[in-house]
Amino acid sequence: MGSGDGFSVGEMVEVAKKVCGKTFIVKKGKRRPGDPSKIVASYAKAKKILGWEPKATLNDIVLSSWIWEQKEVKRIAKS
Repeated sequence: MGSGDGFSVGEMVEVAKKVCGKTFIVKKGKRRPGDPSKIVASYAKAKKILGWEPKATLNDIVLSSWIWEQKEVKRIAKS
């Protein structure tokens, strides 16, 4: 589901660094052949049918994913 707003790869990387408390090197390169210059998902149909609107921020989404990933890593390690 989308929010109708797009975020650049650079914005995503910076939020990930902040949320995870990690720093890492990012190698920038040219867009590969066939890669779209921009992708933005709309929530218009969900709003029309379900009355749903996005509330989570990019920070919220990355944090939720990071928390889930940490739990999953621990779960797998116990297996």
